[in-house]
Amino acid sequence: MFEKKLPSRDIKQIKKRFLKPLRQLINMNYFGFQVRGAHHIPAEGEVLFVANHSGWVPLDALFLLLAIHDTAGPEMLPYLIVHDMLIRFPVSYFLLKDLGLIPADWLHYGQEPLPPELNPIIIFPEGANGNSKPFWKAYQMQQWKNGFVRLAIQRKAKVVPVAIVGGEEAVPVAATIDALKPILGSVMPLPLTLTPLPSRWKIQFLEPLDFAQYDPAIIHQPERCAELAHDVYEIVQRRLRKNTQRNPLHWLSRLTQNESL
Repeated sequence: MFEKKLPSRDIKQIKKRFLKPLRQLINMNYFGFQVRGAHHIPAEGEVLFVANHSGWVPLDALFLLLAIHDTAGPEMLPYLIVHDMLIRFPVSYFLLKDLGLIPADWLHYGQEPLPPELNPIIIFPEGANGNSKPFWKAYQMQQWKNGFVRLAIQRKAKVVPVAIVGGEEAVPVAATIDALKPILGSVMPLPLTLTPLPSRWKIQFLEPLDFAQYDPAIIHQPERCAELAHDVYEIVQRRLRKNTQRNPLHWLSRLTQNESL
């Protein structure tokens, strides 16, 4: 359990340590980078970005930050909700703390609402199951957790679904390691490569959903929260299918999925 205090965040360091190196690699054509649907990013109010998750390092989070920075401005750079172990481990916390890390523990049932200063926010509702899935399950999202639904209703936020293509190719996962879950509290990815591979990234922001319309009592109804989470899941999954129709990993994923049926 973590004390609820504002996480440290340094926008200058985010630009210098994370966004600038990414931009240099894009300019070298090591990575391709395309952003669509930026007009869907709300200009004001409480905003929650929810996206698919993949890859053994959170490169997708950095590309999403870059897309938001370039299209909505640095003042819209979000905080990141991350697995608790990234904050507990001194090395990962030291490397990533400037991003403004919010422990996922704060979204559990019975927890008080997040401080209003934490806005906007990015969350990957698949959690570790998303970025730990092997490459032959590319762009088949894992089940979404419900925490973002409760958070969005509490904050009367607009939820912006985001479809991210590129992580499955850049930082592929060979296998999901389940053995460490009793110790770490999470599955872990086994990297297929030790460095990110050249890849083409596409970040697509989809039409925002206004969660202010929902009765606050819903946050105490797990089944209804699960339904709303699945509705947003389907929006992102449909877009991923459309955006990866010609993607080799998409076809491999479909082939292995059909064989398992």
